[in-house]
Amino acid sequence: MEMRAVALENQQDPDEKWEDLHFDLGPCPGRCCACCCGLTIDFKDDHITLKNYECWSFCKNEAEFPYGEISGVTQNRECGCCWGISGLKLPIQPGSPCCCEGELVKAFVQEVKKRTRAKGDAAQLKATYDIQDNVRMMFEQMGVFDRKLDSQEKKLDAIMAQMRIGVTDMA
Repeated sequence: MEMRAVALENQQDPDEKWEDLHFDLGPCPGRCCACCCGLTIDFKDDHITLKNYECWSFCKNEAEFPYGEISGVTQNRECGCCWGISGLKLPIQPGSPCCCEGELVKAFVQEVKKRTRAKGDAAQLKATYDIQDNVRMMFEQMGVFDRKLDSQEKKLDAIMAQMRIGVTDMA
């Protein structure tokens, strides 16, 4: 029970609705001329949508990642003032070639971690504990039902004995 409390402390309600957020993590030229290339990530209530496009949108990739499948997203100092993001399906260097996007990278990684904690593994752990609690409660209720049934059987046996009715007489 102690491990359970530690695992769930400071967790937000996984059923809570979160606002949608949009991050433009593409290269600088893509931001200036959005038609040539880009990378955007949208935070939805239960997943991240990653959109990557190049060559004036002729080459597009879009993928959704549920928060429960995301782990290990970190910010990395690439060189000098360049920052990158690792842990998603592809390496991300926002703002390349200039890359001086430390604050954007930090905000993105914090948001990913916050949502994966609330909606990912911890939420699944909480759901598992809730199921265990429900099963335990059902077994307790079955025990009460069993005791009531035993009591009723004893009363019925006493009535049948008083009336001198045997089990074979009922058939």
